[in-house]
Amino acid sequence: MAQLYEHKLPEYIFTEKLGQGTYATVFKAYHKTGARRVVAIKCISKSSLTKQATDNLLTEIAILKKIKNEHIVELIDFQ
Repeated sequence: MAQLYEHKLPEYIFTEKLGQGTYATVFKAYHKTGARRVVAIKCISKSSLTKQATDNLLTEIAILKKIKNEHIVELIDFQ
């Protein structure tokens, strides 16, 4: 399944699937260069999102962009 997303994020190496929900799958990955930081990548199936789910997602992204707390996941990028 990671192969579906790897071509869109070629700077990351996907290592394993961490979980899957109705609209998204989360993978463990790391950056190919530099510090090779381990990250979780949430891949969202846009085609299956309802209007309400899209609105909720955009709200989640806006909130995560603002929050900087060691106990809350950090949003590094959104594409």
